[in-house]
This record gives sequence, C-alpha cells and structure tokens, in this order.
Amino acid sequence: MQAEHSVSKNELQNNVPAADQLRISPVRLFPQGGSKRVLFIGNSITWHAPRPQIGWSGDWGMAASSEDKDYVHRLMAALTARYGTLDYGIAQLAEWECTYPDGGHLLTEQFEAARAFCPDLVILRIGENMPKNSAPACRAYFEEMLDFLVPAGADVVVTDSFWRNDARDRMLSELAADRGYTLCRISDLEADDGMMAKGLFEHRGVSLHPGDLGMEAIAERLLAAVTSLWKGV
Repeated sequence: MQAEHSVSKNELQNNVPAADQLRISPVRLFPQGGSKRVLFIGNSITWHAPRPQIGWSGDWGMAASSEDKDYVHRLMAALTARYGTLDYGIAQLAEWECTYPDGGHLLTEQFEAARAFCPDLVILRIGENMPKNSAPACRAYFEEMLDFLVPAGADVVVTDSFWRNDARDRMLSELAADRGYTLCRISDLEADDGMMAKGLFEHRGVSLHPGDLGMEAIAERLLAAVTSLWKGV
C-alpha cells in the first residue's frame, strides 16, 4: 500500500478528465517520407483536443502555448535536425489509462493504425491518469499494451511520471530494465513550479500540466535518450 507522500500532490489535484480528451480517432499519423518512424504513446501531456469547459483551446500537448512548443514537436524538430526527415505518430491512451483492466478490446478497436505504423522508435509517456494505487499490479496490462503496439526490434524509451508516483515510477523503471528499454527520468521536473503552466490557466488541472519550459525539458531529456540509442545512425 502506498504512503500518501509517495504520490505527488499535483497528480492528486489534477482534475482534467481522462475521458473524452479527443474528438476524433486517438491515433494521429504524420507520414513524410522519412527514413524512420517514431510513435509517441501518451495522454493529455502528449495531445489533448480543445475543451472549452476547462479553458483549453489547444489541439496539442497540454499545456504548451502552441503546437510547436509541446514536447512531441520540440523533440521531432530536434531529431529532424540531426537525422533528417522522420515519420511520426501519436497514440493517445488516456482512455486506456482508466480502462486498462478491460483495455484489450480498446487496443484492437482503436489502435490498429498505430500498430500498423510499425515504428522504429517508441516513446512511452503515460501513467498519470491511472488509479493512484494501481502499481505495480498494472504492469501486466502495460506489457499487454506494449506487446500490441511495439514491433519486434523497435527502440523504446520509457519515461517515468511528470507528477511523481513512487510505486508507478518504480514499476516503469523495472519494466524498462526487464524489457531492455531505455528509461528517461522526468519526475523531478515538477519540483520547479516554472515547469508547469501555473497562473496561465484558471482551471487547476490544466495549469498543473507542463508549460513551455516543462515541455522543452521533457524534449531535451528524451533527445538525450534517443541520441544515445541512435549513435550509429
């Protein structure tokens, strides 16, 4: 059983609904004739459609000020500068985070396009919407999801949580080690309020998401992880 201090107060105060974060398919693909394919598996930090009820008008990673400032697009810009044109896509799994015990059907019904994308690199950046005491028991469901979305031979980078949750972050670290994935730690970022969008949005939950500085910091850490994997590219 988790001690109260093991879960970030920001995660506990996040009241952005995990349901209905998108208006369309939870898969977005951007084929550009690139030499490699990158798939982001994420939640609202990766992509959230406009939701006027909570004061969010963007159609990108919450709570960046513009699409080009969210971590997905900051990372892709940096990777493109180093490796040339790359195809990329997003699989938004916020609904899966809440329904994962019965989530197998969700994967087959809504994420076949992400599976067929056959990425060379997968960025796994989810967890914050899951029940706070779900780890480590939820690991089997992560394994199922990864087996569905990650093709054999793909490089995988796993982040821990933007809002610290010790049990879940430990589970993600162990999962990465056991499967030979690269772990990218970001859970220390929230210690700096400047990494969040506090004061920029009236809605508490939105304001706790990473702002432009937080998004840039996430992208920089992911870039370091990817360039380490792609040294010979």
